[in-house]
Amino acid sequence: AGIFFYAVKNRNIKTIILILFSFIPIFFIYSNLESIAPDVYNRIQNKIETRIVQNVEGTSQNSFFTTNWGGAISTFEDYPYTGSGLGGFVGNIHAYEVHSTYLKLLAETGLIGTFGYVLFMLLVLLLFIKPKLHDRNVYYDYLSDMLPFFLGCVISWSYTYHLRKREFWIFVAVLMITRFLAKKKAMSQAQTRLNHRTHELGENIQ
Repeated sequence: AGIFFYAVKNRNIKTIILILFSFIPIFFIYSNLESIAPDVYNRIQNKIETRIVQNVEGTSQNSFFTTNWGGAISTFEDYPYTGSGLGGFVGNIHAYEVHSTYLKLLAETGLIGTFGYVLFMLLVLLLFIKPKLHDRNVYYDYLSDMLPFFLGCVISWSYTYHLRKREFWIFVAVLMITRFLAKKKAMSQAQTRLNHRTHELGENIQ
């Protein structure tokens, strides 16, 4: 998803077409997977049946998603404002934590905690915003190029819980450092332009 968003951002039609056409061999392999790798085919079919089909049809009562995500929604309904408390879901409602950042926050922190999370993520998004500049700034260019991949991660976080993973906080730290360097470079460039204009003005007066 991140690569696709990056191609769209840069209007790279060739990459977009390549990504779309890459699904053709995937579809061909999957269509013949039963004869190529029957064990893999059976495992995939079992996952699709138990985790998707039965949930959509409403015939599954004990599947992982039914009990895990369903338990998260039920917990949120019971405690809509504060949730069950961080860590209050595992062991009390389900054997495993909620496999979704967004549902986990709703279940364990309620509307109050979820609002705090949304506010925090909006502040992270502000790090990517590139102001209008007279000069090129490689640090702002880097942040702009990273935004599509960040949006790709937002999709994956619907299944994983990223707030407890060190790589997420390392990523945020890199963004903050880059933003600091971008502002520092922009100020330096602005000062250079000011000195240059002052020098030109002085020569004109002379």
